[in-house]
Amino acid sequence: MAEDRRVRRTRAALQEALLSLMAEKGYDKITVQDLIDRADVGRSTFYLHFTDKSDLLQDALSQLGLMLGTQDGSGSPTARPGPPAASRHSPTTRPDRRRPVRFSLPMLLHVQEQQATARALLAPSGTDAVRSGMERMLTGVVTEELQALAAVSAPPRVPLDLVAAGVVATFMAVLGWWIADDFARPAQEVDAAFLTLVAPGIRAAIPPPPVQD
Repeated sequence: MAEDRRVRRTRAALQEALLSLMAEKGYDKITVQDLIDRADVGRSTFYLHFTDKSDLLQDALSQLGLMLGTQDGSGSPTARPGPPAASRHSPTTRPDRRRPVRFSLPMLLHVQEQQATARALLAPSGTDAVRSGMERMLTGVVTEELQALAAVSAPPRVPLDLVAAGVVATFMAVLGWWIADDFARPAQEVDAAFLTLVAPGIRAAIPPPPVQD
């Protein structure tokens, strides 16, 4: 158990080192030596857990995806048992058609707390690997939320993978706009704007179940 805690601490230290260095110098300029110096771990320890900085980035994004999957629409952690990995993002409460996706507010609150890192992640000059990794993570979260909604709705009128792609593309555009606006609006206001853009389309693509006589 103590070893498991040490492993978690080491991985967390390396993730924090990556994010802080990205905010300072950008992903492309970071070396493994930079990471182990910042995290104060040995090179052999780094390679015990990760193959390279790309592997570390994917691990950090996966942890972010898990965080989003264990939050409710208010940004607070939801109490849930440990579900299988394939369903870890599914909401525990019945989907709400008024708020068909729940990931956005927790993500925006996280970005609001980590503004420098968000700028490094999503700057126009940022690396494609970072943006594509974030988009893949968000697509997994959104797809599972849409699947949960579709399970209690009429058959979708639009393929769910296309709906998810549209939701993620819109969210990334909203994030870019928010960053360019220097975070002038609070996360809750940005979330409301995002939902105004995507919620009607999701409800149209995934119609409600027929009314029972």
